[in-house]
Amino acid sequence: MVEDDWSYYSNELKISTFFIRVDSFPKIFSLIMDSNSIILKLTQLPFSRGLRASTAARTDSAVQRELAARLAKDVIRCDPAVISLIVFTKTGEVVAVRNSPRLKETDYVDRETIKLLGIRASVVLSSANTVSEIMGKTESVIAAYKNFKVLLIGLTEYDLALGIQINRSANGESISTKIQDLLASS
Repeated sequence: MVEDDWSYYSNELKISTFFIRVDSFPKIFSLIMDSNSIILKLTQLPFSRGLRASTAARTDSAVQRELAARLAKDVIRCDPAVISLIVFTKTGEVVAVRNSPRLKETDYVDRETIKLLGIRASVVLSSANTVSEIMGKTESVIAAYKNFKVLLIGLTEYDLALGIQINRSANGESISTKIQDLLASS
């Protein structure tokens, strides 16, 4: 049974994700298509057989949201160059948002935009990790824009990822290292 789906189009690339249940266990089915190839990815979510999937999903979701909120609070304080951040899941669901007092209210974005940012950031991190067998695990992805940079960090041990807006002049690798140290000490 398909529970939910989303599609994202970017030039010639189409990415669709479907959440399905097989034998009461949720699975994520991603179909990534471009003009030359199709990538199919099926992932089983980590639920024990003793729990109903819907109960496990609610419990895991609540724990994950609490962890994400604490993580967002700590990361926003770890470096003055951090302007704002989102914490999102592998599927792009945004589970926490935090803004620095340095972010002007005129620069805030609406919920729908935040939701799309989570999905797109998830796609970017997933794409970067497609070569992990050759290059190793992606530690972070940095994108530079006119007035700021975006730092994406996958936190596979928590099944979460961070999308962090930082000052244009900030050192993304340094901030990434601070966040890894923060996680190691907690």
